[in-house]
Amino acid sequence: MNPASNALLQAEQSANPFNLIPFVRPADESGGALPETKRRVLIIASDGAVRGGVDRLLKADFKVKLEPSADAGLTAAGLETFALVVLDLRGMTGEVQVVKEKLRAIDEDVSLLILTAGNKARVVDHQCVHAPFDAPDMRDQAVRLADLSERRRGRSVSLKQMEGVIALLQEELVAKESIANYGEASASMVHDLRNALFSTLGYTARLIQETTQLKNDLPDKMGPIDQIAHKLEHTSNYLFHLSQTCRYNDGAKTRRERFDLTEEVRHVHRVLFFSSPNLMVTGSSAEILADRFELHRVLQNLFKNAFESGAEQVSAILSKEVDRVILRVIDNGRGFSIEDAAVVFQRPLASSKRGGQGLGLRICRQIIERLGGTITLSSKPGEGAEFEISLPSAG
Repeated sequence: MNPASNALLQAEQSANPFNLIPFVRPADESGGALPETKRRVLIIASDGAVRGGVDRLLKADFKVKLEPSADAGLTAAGLETFALVVLDLRGMTGEVQVVKEKLRAIDEDVSLLILTAGNKARVVDHQCVHAPFDAPDMRDQAVRLADLSERRRGRSVSLKQMEGVIALLQEELVAKESIANYGEASASMVHDLRNALFSTLGYTARLIQETTQLKNDLPDKMGPIDQIAHKLEHTSNYLFHLSQTCRYNDGAKTRRERFDLTEEVRHVHRVLFFSSPNLMVTGSSAEILADRFELHRVLQNLFKNAFESGAEQVSAILSKEVDRVILRVIDNGRGFSIEDAAVVFQRPLASSKRGGQGLGLRICRQIIERLGGTITLSSKPGEGAEFEISLPSAG
């Protein structure tokens, strides 16, 4: 059993579904832990011989498996997990792309190093590098690509573990549906952690991709990496906030601060929605007194729901009316039925998303009401939706 399966199995058997017990390497007969083995590299060479002696070069850092044909290599890739696959298919340009796509289908996380007769290494994407078979830094290239593969695989394991935890919690909620407070609190935490987790993984993937491409133009790439790192920091803080605040029924007070809601909506647009051109934010300065991260939860739910309903354009429009700040979120998605629109803030709806719980809008209402505000919905089937949030102005 691999480490991911082992950890997930122990989580399933635990009374606490968040108790993901770290994988422990099995012991040998003398009672000590088995030694770490070298990472595996698969080399697929068209005639069983690799140019430049790359197979011998890599044996210092890896356990190398050499296959003499594409079919044999694909079979091996389906039976074992490799940190890196090296392709040396000479005179078979068309087949290289076919083999590459088949390897991706077998293992979406593995890195590829394709040997060429050129004189310069070239990054094709964040998982594939074309490099001369006699490149002086071949060994370093292979180690770096294997490291990236392991990082991607680690993220995949974490996501699968989280999905397993979410599934367990959802089963628990069904089993304990009569315990209303427990069910509501747990389900809302699952809902928001899922959203924030996917944002974090998306930014992590972009960060690794940018890092991979630094070899030839380091100065030009530092700006994007710095921005992405700051966005990752924000999303991590958001996750921490969610882990500390499950407060729908425990009577705890929210931590409030004064800030400009218009700027905060623009911040969420940049950080959680990658500055999407399909989301427009307009309005003048409008200060409120609220919990910043609680507002982020509301905004993320509304924007994400709009896009998932098929909206091609979402508008966030802010204005001031006497002592209130008004935020209108308008989309051109599929809208709500009359029946659903009447109860959407009162009880969970049947979600149209795979693994969804239909809780997002109820969470929004609870947050807005805690801040002394109101949220309403105007919608017709096939004509989009308009949400209006009214909050007390801070000045």
